Amino acid sequence: MKVVIHQIQQQHWSLVRFVFLVLLLAAESPAVVAPPPPQTVKPECDDKCGNEIVPYPFGIVKGCYKNKDFKLRCAYTDRYGIEDGGDDENKKERLWLGGFEILNISVETGTAVTNVFRAFDCYNSTEGRLMASDHTVDLRGTPFTLSPEKNKFIAIGCDTAAFMVDGEGTRFTNGCMSLCYDRVNLTDTEDGGCSGVGCCRTEIPKGVKYLNTTVHTFDNFSYVKDFNPCGFAFLADQDWYGFTNIDPTDMYSVDTYMSPAVLDWVVGEDTCESFHLHSNKSYYACGENTKCNNSYNGPGYICSCKSGYEGNPYLPQGCQDSPPFSRSSILSFILASTHHVLGRDHRTVFFTHHNVIKSSKQVMNRRNSLRAQRLVYFHIEIDGMMTDGLLGR
Repeated sequence: MKVVIHQIQQQHWSLVRFVFLVLLLAAESPAVVAPPPPQTVKPECDDKCGNEIVPYPFGIVKGCYKNKDFKLRCAYTDRYGIEDGGDDENKKERLWLGGFEILNISVETGTAVTNVFRAFDCYNSTEGRLMASDHTVDLRGTPFTLSPEKNKFIAIGCDTAAFMVDGEGTRFTNGCMSLCYDRVNLTDTEDGGCSGVGCCRTEIPKGVKYLNTTVHTFDNFSYVKDFNPCGFAFLADQDWYGFTNIDPTDMYSVDTYMSPAVLDWVVGEDTCESFHLHSNKSYYACGENTKCNNSYNGPGYICSCKSGYEGNPYLPQGCQDSPPFSRSSILSFILASTHHVLGRDHRTVFFTHHNVIKSSKQVMNRRNSLRAQRLVYFHIEIDGMMTDGLLGR
């Protein structure tokens, strides 16, 4: 462990002695050595699809998933799930749950990311409507529900009204409309989000497992046909701004047909409280050192590791002790304790941790600027990770 401490004035050598005491204890601890990565799959299971590891309770091979609800299929397909023929250039090993491609699974948040098709409606001035399609997401009978916290319903177009309808479960209808009369640059926003011109978006309610998306036009795109012959509507992860790359003039672009959406998933349909009433907990999904959390998005629950533990909470011993002496935790502990070491008449103001060491010129400039404010600057580096802060009266 390489340690560098500098820019400490003489009257604060008590801090230096304290820091070295902490580092000495940390250096003697075997926990400083990076622990092996947490276990994510059941023992003797090697559930991988391409480069992606499939974490339990999901799995591909029999005996490696919790039950049939979490069974996934790994197949060499194109993005539409076609194995024979199809788009050979985009074929690779992909995870599938029924007709949904699973792009990512998180056991920490109880979410998964999938590609969903978009609804569209396209016209030209001579033939009228050229092509149109609505789209339905049907998650009934699965542990998945559309995430209202992570997704937004988005419509694109200058003569577009888009609707989402759940006629099976929550039984609601909602949507938004977008009207404009001049060409719109969808990328011309500060955060890459929908500015409200040429696009609109709205939220979805909780508990939605069935969603039909449709697109309509007010005037068959007649007054905007030169720059916008199509309207689109889709559900998408609110942090994904790929829709700003959609060209409304290009109705044949493959990328206009799909977008990533986030699904919440649960284990079982009971609440956490119900398990406390049962003497037989053999069907309880959470392992040791875990917490049970009721789903905010319908019936069921998810598991998480208790504070101080990390790993896969669905495995019997999946949550293991977090290493107490990681580099960042050492720095955080030093900084959090500085106030107590120097006495009550000092206050501590912290900057941040940096993985990249700043140049000596940057460090010197900061120290000089703070000296005029009667503040003491300190700078600590541990194996390439840096922290700095202020001490003052």
